[in-house]
Amino acid sequence: MTTIGEVDRTCALCGKTSEQMTLGSTNAMGAPDLDLRPSEMQRSTMSLWIEHCVHCGYTNKRIDLSVVGAEAVLPAQNKPEQALSLIEQFLTASRVADLTGDKTQAAHYALCAAWAADDKEETDTAVRCRRRAIAYFNAATDTPDADPDQRLHTRVRMVDLLRRCLDWEAASQLAQEIMTEGADGVIGDVVRFQLKLCKQGDANCYTVADVD
Repeated sequence: MTTIGEVDRTCALCGKTSEQMTLGSTNAMGAPDLDLRPSEMQRSTMSLWIEHCVHCGYTNKRIDLSVVGAEAVLPAQNKPEQALSLIEQFLTASRVADLTGDKTQAAHYALCAAWAADDKEETDTAVRCRRRAIAYFNAATDTPDADPDQRLHTRVRMVDLLRRCLDWEAASQLAQEIMTEGADGVIGDVVRFQLKLCKQGDANCYTVADVD
């Protein structure tokens, strides 16, 4: 069951107030996609994962949270007082997260933009958003203090993003590196499945339950 609330929130950038819908609770029944997009009902709550100011376009986890320099990364609004598309909202949230130095969150929001593009069957846009997510994930994992387990899970996720971008060579290379490092159990099964899909030139969406 999904519960939704409403709250009046004042934007940290423009100072105007707007009504925001908030996610109280939800659930996911079934296996997630290989890129960890959750199943329903959580899958359909994406618009509630962020807040968006229709007055200036600011988008963040909460619009009353101030981020230095955020004004510079807002997209131009052709129609003032009208919400941006969900794709643009998540891309804006991604750029805002990058300003804070949180590359992992920036990657997550870019991937959410890809999911929103998938839902609208905007394939080229989805690929561009996935490539943005890949760049942020690379930056997040390429640090000395990166948690080894988190780094492994992120790289496994990146294999799927590369495959969905039709970058078979890079996806296969990363998958092989992960296998060489000793991936086993479910992770090993997922990576081997990804290698098979790459060999077949298959860029379709699959869930964890599809792994054989």
